[in-house]
Amino acid sequence: MKTIVGNIIELALDREFDIIIHGCNTHSVMGSGLAPQMARAFGCDKFPMELQGPDVNKLGCIDGKNFTVSELGEAFRINNSKLDIIRMREEYNILTVYNFYTQFYAGRAVAPYNIPFDYDSYRVCLRKLVQAHRVEGELTLGIPAIGCGLAGGDILTMKTINEVELEGSNITPIFVKYDKN
Repeated sequence: MKTIVGNIIELALDREFDIIIHGCNTHSVMGSGLAPQMARAFGCDKFPMELQGPDVNKLGCIDGKNFTVSELGEAFRINNSKLDIIRMREEYNILTVYNFYTQFYAGRAVAPYNIPFDYDSYRVCLRKLVQAHRVEGELTLGIPAIGCGLAGGDILTMKTINEVELEGSNITPIFVKYDKN
């Protein structure tokens, strides 16, 4: 899996990816890590499943929206059918943004017992992503270090899951290592 250094939101707005993802908890709390930045940039805190409030049944689900990316780098939601998205993705710079529900609890991991990041849920989310986009041609996926900060996940395990779940699909994963500068 290719790794680049930068800010996943800025890279997405610069059209480096067709799809970006980030991890969420099932309690509809976006208070730390990448989540508040995604909420500000793309309104991820207003996606339909987030508005449902806390629900354990969100674990392993994905919730996304399509945006067009303007020359000014601002994201605007679009409402089109899936076939329209397939035809228009490149022509109109379509970016798809997903919430991946990979944590039950919000907050910090307390090893070794409370590791909020759920690897199995992450696997299921990736499988759903692949199925949702299997007819769209070659796509690039920007992946941050989901669950590997406060949630206590392991970056090497997460990368291995990416490689296994995306192998043979039309989606090329690009791991984005956050540039702290």
